[in-house]
Amino acid sequence: MRFNAPVSKKTKRLLAVIVVLLLLPVFWLIAERARGEWQFAAWTKAMRARGEKLTLDELVAGRKTPPQATLLTPADVELLLAGLSSARETAPPLGRITGPGRAIAFSQRTGWRGGDDKDRGWTDFERATDGDRARLPGIRARLTNETIRVRLDFGQGFDLMLPHLARFKGAAQAFAYEAMYDLHQGDRAGALANLRGATALVDLLEGEDLLISQLVRIAVAGIAPSAVWEALQDDGWSDAQLAGLQADWARLRFLAATGEALRMERAVAGTYFPGGRHSSRAQMRQLVAFGGAGGAWSSGWNSGRFAWLAAFGDVIDPVTTFFRAELWRYVWAKQDQLVHHRTIQANIDWTRDHAERRDCRGMEALSAAEATALNHAPDRFLVSRSGLAAYSKMIEKAALTEAWREIIVTAIALKRFHLRHAEWPASLDELVPGLLPETPVDWMDGRPLRYRREPEGGFLLYSVGSDGRDDGGDPRTEDGRATVVWQSGRDLVWPRAATTEEIAAYEAELIGNRTGPGRARWRPGRGRP
Repeated sequence: MRFNAPVSKKTKRLLAVIVVLLLLPVFWLIAERARGEWQFAAWTKAMRARGEKLTLDELVAGRKTPPQATLLTPADVELLLAGLSSARETAPPLGRITGPGRAIAFSQRTGWRGGDDKDRGWTDFERATDGDRARLPGIRARLTNETIRVRLDFGQGFDLMLPHLARFKGAAQAFAYEAMYDLHQGDRAGALANLRGATALVDLLEGEDLLISQLVRIAVAGIAPSAVWEALQDDGWSDAQLAGLQADWARLRFLAATGEALRMERAVAGTYFPGGRHSSRAQMRQLVAFGGAGGAWSSGWNSGRFAWLAAFGDVIDPVTTFFRAELWRYVWAKQDQLVHHRTIQANIDWTRDHAERRDCRGMEALSAAEATALNHAPDRFLVSRSGLAAYSKMIEKAALTEAWREIIVTAIALKRFHLRHAEWPASLDELVPGLLPETPVDWMDGRPLRYRREPEGGFLLYSVGSDGRDDGGDPRTEDGRATVVWQSGRDLVWPRAATTEEIAAYEAELIGNRTGPGRARWRPGRGRP
């Protein structure tokens, strides 16, 4: 038998074709890596030409701490706010709606149904919050007399511990409830101090350039308006007192702060891409498994006559996960980083532009851009698919909070006008320039806030809401139901005080809902104004 027979030309051509076909995927992968590196480098150059700071070191070096600021660690802030109780079992409801656009001023009542489903009153609340009442003045003094900033080590990346954030909601509720208690007691100075303490909590988080911090800040800002509304039902305020509260709300900023947090979020995420200080193969393998690219063998044979093959997944899945993670690392990481950074940059540009114009139309474009980014192949865009989903929702929350902030500032200015003139203005233009620097703007569509003086007394003040559609001040939800929380209707409506008849009807309905076997009846007359 001859083993050294010459290879035919046809065989050589076939072998050459096979080699080329085998090398084509390799060349394609090399080209994909080069394309990603070139595109990312070109984008980075363009951003730097615009003056954008992209790295964590650049952003940390550019952070400005106010002069004379007191720097505290997250643990220090946690200790400062620790132990405050929201007293939900005994506290009066915040912003309780009786019907569309109508709310109850519980600071003017003597009782309510508590969170423990029992009759409660101010004596119960007073006993339950004695500890808070002793501590709140000291906390208020620090928040309002000092410029406090939290010192964060952004270099820890997403492992940075933020224990203080869990304390803010309870602290905001404590301030709000205590303000209502002071109003009931006729202590307007104490109520004002607590209302301003609540806004100081919001202000404390403004400089924390992390999305989670801004999300907590927005949640805290959502607690205070109900207490402000309660305060504005009282006619005993001086103009100076309300002017101070109005100034506190006027200086708060949410959309711009969210844009700054997005810059830091992008920079921190950048440290997890190859070459970054937090990049590791183990984390990339976790992302592959979490994103659904791993575990394919086990999930593919989990039923039917071949279910026994799923057992091989314990061996095969880690291998495929490893190779997919390494393929991402060496081929598609820069493309992924480009999609991630470019999508966040679009969000940053949007927040800057719309915060300056005070017009938040076009938010749906951000969601569409994120959806496009998330539709990329999961093996290629591990970080983008895991990190981009929440940004447009966060921006929408910030925009809605800006709209509510504008409504609150306007409502306080309206109250000041009424105290001066014993009537409501015919239009918001009458507030300018004595009470407001300019006609208040609806952040949802860039037009003036909607306002109407009602013939029977009072006024209707509202924003058109996130859909940008003017529903005439309709506070109901899309399905036509009255909202329990007055911040979530079709339009964002500043509620009017419920009448005695509306409260009686609300109480009667509440009795029907509460009565049952073993359940005590609520006495509807208790606490009626």
